Amino acid sequence: MTTSNNDDILKKGEKVAWFATIATILLAVFKALVGFFSGSILLIADAVHSAVDTVAIFSSWFGLKISQKKYTEKFEKYVLDKLGKTNNSLWETERLKELKAMLDFTKTNNANWNNKTEYLPLAEFKKRKVLPKPSKV
Repeated sequence: MTTSNNDDILKKGEKVAWFATIATILLAVFKALVGFFSGSILLIADAVHSAVDTVAIFSSWFGLKISQKKYTEKFEKYVLDKLGKTNNSLWETERLKELKAMLDFTKTNNANWNNKTEYLPLAEFKKRKVLPKPSKV
């Protein structure tokens, strides 16, 4: 997923969360009014419940809002400054280049690397009994 695509998804999520917050507030007010004028304590209690739901929905909107800030770049710049490096990215430092090479299995020089690194074949895993049947204990 590209950064711009991710940003678009976060923006859409932010809009949905904002709309849901407004809709939940309106629903809570409507329930409270109907409950008050009809004398229904149950409907008033449900209005309070909807109002509390608004806090959770608003929190999701707030989380989506702050997640769009570019903290990663600022963190990278801070670490690179502390290390005295002039690189543009942490991934350009020697140690992280080596880590990236270790994690990138598609560019390995070893033939059949997948067979050599497989811990437990899927077919064996599916047949493996984890716990005995209760009647066998």
